[in-house]
Formats: sequence, C-alpha cells, structure tokens
Amino acid sequence: MDKEDMLVPQEGDVLLCVSITKSMKSGERGSLYEATRKWWRLSPKTVQDVTHVLGVYEGEVKVVYDDVVWQLTADPRYAGRLEFTSAHPDGVKSDYIGKYYRMRRPTVKLRKENKL
Repeated sequence: MDKEDMLVPQEGDVLLCVSITKSMKSGERGSLYEATRKWWRLSPKTVQDVTHVLGVYEGEVKVVYDDVVWQLTADPRYAGRLEFTSAHPDGVKSDYIGKYYRMRRPTVKLRKENKL
C-alpha cells in the first residue's frame, strides 16, 4: 500500500474513525449512515472537537460526515452511549474517502498537529 493511500488528517481537521465492518457485514443497521452514527462508547468530551466522522470498512474509509450533532442515545439498550445526527445522511464528498486506516480500537481520534 502506497503512502498516499493512507489516511492523514488535513490541517485543522479532527477525525473520529469508527469501524463499521461488523455492522455492515451483519446487516443489522442497514445503511452506512446508521452503521456509522449509533451507539458509541464515547464521552461527550471526546467528541466535542471532532470535525469529521469517518466510517471505516475493512480498513478503508467508505463514508465521511461533517457538521454532526452528538447526543446520548434514547435507546434504553444502549444507555449512556452516544450517537450523532447529520444534515447529510448520505455523507459528504471528501478526499478521505478511499483512504486506508488500520483500526487499533473501535474508535480512534486523529488530529493534525499545528506546526508553527
């Protein structure tokens, strides 16, 4: 795999990568949007600076959401977990789509460091 194929945050972006492989393979959530947005074990503090949420399927970014609004889920089976809504449920066009990222945890936040 070439270096240009790897996921690298752009200046000012804070990325939250979520693995959607299991949800998509099982078909339990039905769409990229539903697989990407729901029931994450994250704190509100963790997601407060996130600028983009990336759905990663088998190591490849398949969908990108920006301008998301986070809230605690209303589903009692997943009490205390977070989900987001987006004005763009089909995702947004992004240079991140098709990039590769090796998931070491279910969710990982990447931040491009500002270098002066």
